[in-house]
Amino acid sequence: MKKNTRFAGSFLALFVLSAVFISSCNKKPEQIGLELLESEQLFVGTDTAFIVSAYSTIEDTVVTDETSLNLLGSMITHNFGKTTASFYTQIRLSTVSPDFGDNPVADSAVLTFVYNGYYGNILTQQHLTVYRMTDDFYLDSTYFSNSSFGYDSLHPLSDIYFVPDPENIIVDSVEVPGRLKIPLNGNFSNLMLDPENYDNFTDKDKFTDFFKGLYVKCEIQDSWTGSVGAILYFDLLDANSNVQLYYHNDSTDSLSYTFNINLNSVRVGNFTHDYSLSKNQDFKQMIVNGDTSLGSEKLFIQSMGGVKTILSFPGLKEWAQNNVITVNEAKLILPVVNSVEDYGIPGSLVLFSYTSDGKLVPPQDWHEGEAYFGGKYFENINAYQYRLTYHIQSLLNGEPDYGMVLFPNGKSINAKGVELSGTDPSLSSPIILKITYTKLN
Repeated sequence: MKKNTRFAGSFLALFVLSAVFISSCNKKPEQIGLELLESEQLFVGTDTAFIVSAYSTIEDTVVTDETSLNLLGSMITHNFGKTTASFYTQIRLSTVSPDFGDNPVADSAVLTFVYNGYYGNILTQQHLTVYRMTDDFYLDSTYFSNSSFGYDSLHPLSDIYFVPDPENIIVDSVEVPGRLKIPLNGNFSNLMLDPENYDNFTDKDKFTDFFKGLYVKCEIQDSWTGSVGAILYFDLLDANSNVQLYYHNDSTDSLSYTFNINLNSVRVGNFTHDYSLSKNQDFKQMIVNGDTSLGSEKLFIQSMGGVKTILSFPGLKEWAQNNVITVNEAKLILPVVNSVEDYGIPGSLVLFSYTSDGKLVPPQDWHEGEAYFGGKYFENINAYQYRLTYHIQSLLNGEPDYGMVLFPNGKSINAKGVELSGTDPSLSSPIILKITYTKLN
């Protein structure tokens, strides 16, 4: 009769597990179980190249409202083509019913964003425009990377070209993060100082009904060659991210009023990807044309609702069909392919399991903690690594394999991507599922 591969609930399995756990605390996985008593010795083996099936595909949208950072900019890379990030944000009154005095006249207005990093080539000039929003959006709503809102395209508040400079600066003898300062024109300042609009300043919510928010976007030219452009990271919740309106009136020069961006401000990121501009033909064939077979050669992962990688482990049950298997350790090893650009890769990836209805849940091993589960990039082996012992055991016990999915960590607040090796065992460093196991019969 064909034996079941269920993880033993028997006394023998419990004894073996206890012996393995106690004796292997300080041992390499390959050594687990090797010192069992002579009368109890069982076969121990390691499959260092168990078949993994994987392919990359376009990711669904990601949530981008009220994130800790907001992304802005445009870039072109060898693998991923053109990526563009823009965002919408409310500005709010710092005080209600401000007294601008008699006959206030605008001198200037400056929109400031505080840098918190970047990804890409910051030497590329970017074209930045700012518009007044015409659609409402709400703090208690959920918005995604493809969410868009109406804006007044005929009357931009700013239209400039700039080269990013995210380096720290010195302010009052203190080193602080760099700032992007964007001049706003009379379409903004004259609107704010028009006495006919003062009634909208009597209540903070009334003001956001009147001035719904700012839409900020950046572009670079598609005609640029090579790896150009960058995605800039901004901390809109920094107190220095705001709008300063400078003005004078009949009695006083050099006055100012601050419009804040704070936790009560709705903030939504918008991301777009043009993969047709990729210079990697294999990438375009897999991502744009849907050729999943190319996952055997290479795989891709990209933040910002870009590209995800789907994995599964076909053949596990057939491999163990005539044996009762105890998985001592299962490691998923994901080697990195060095990219054309040296922009850096995600420090860690996020791995989820699919359920029968397509929902995402953490694998069982995730509950053991990050130190056990893994997901970080290990420079010494140039690979990401996960421990999936419980997950693989559950598949051997009869749980269906609905697949797993890999994302970059923090995919709404960074622009990083990575190319991974494929699954073909003939590659120099393929993706492998390394299983250390004990055969109980």
